[in-house]
Amino acid sequence: MADSFEDELHTMQVTITLIYAQLATVLHRLPIPVELPTHENVDLLREMDPAVRRAVEVMPEMPVDAKTKARVIIAATDWLTCTDLWVLSGINGPDRARALQWVTASGTARRNIQQLLEEGDAEYNPDQE
Repeated sequence: MADSFEDELHTMQVTITLIYAQLATVLHRLPIPVELPTHENVDLLREMDPAVRRAVEVMPEMPVDAKTKARVIIAATDWLTCTDLWVLSGINGPDRARALQWVTASGTARRNIQQLLEEGDAEYNPDQE
């Protein structure tokens, strides 16, 4: 069972990294680009997590429509939730409820990011300034 749980933690980490890469693309495409660290050995907890938190903080002021703001904030906060649940899982061990929470949060993040990517670049909305 230990190997299975370790595999599950690894899969969670890989998924978190993939979602982060997609979120970085979305944030880069905003009218005022928000850059997330994406260098080769970027550290999840020391660099990725704080950068996504900063992105959440600046999104309310971003000159884009309310739907885009909401989708970006939901995707980013769900990514943060996934990261927190991954850390808790590593500390506390297997937990079915936590695993289901992670599946829900990662799914919501992926759906919102996919919608943002399909819609293309966010349009500049000067009324939002």
